[in-house]
Amino acid sequence: KDMAWFLGVFHADGYTYPNYKDNGFNAYVSLVFSENEYNIAEKAKKQLERFGLKNVILKHRKNENSWSVSCVSKQIAWYFDKKS
Repeated sequence: KDMAWFLGVFHADGYTYPNYKDNGFNAYVSLVFSENEYNIAEKAKKQLERFGLKNVILKHRKNENSWSVSCVSKQIAWYFDKKS
């Protein structure tokens, strides 16, 4: 249920940088949420962590009035890029 929710959120608010050119070096996934969507950003972070990722970052971008959730991972970036 939560993973299905995450997939929908990712398709709406997420993007990938697969960096195929350099064999996935520093490839990442990222989702961006508005200032008032902290709870959604936190839930998205937890869902990414379910993939076993330890480097998921939730960051407040004050100058852009938003929250970002991002993770450097070649495997996840390539997976989501192929599924999009």
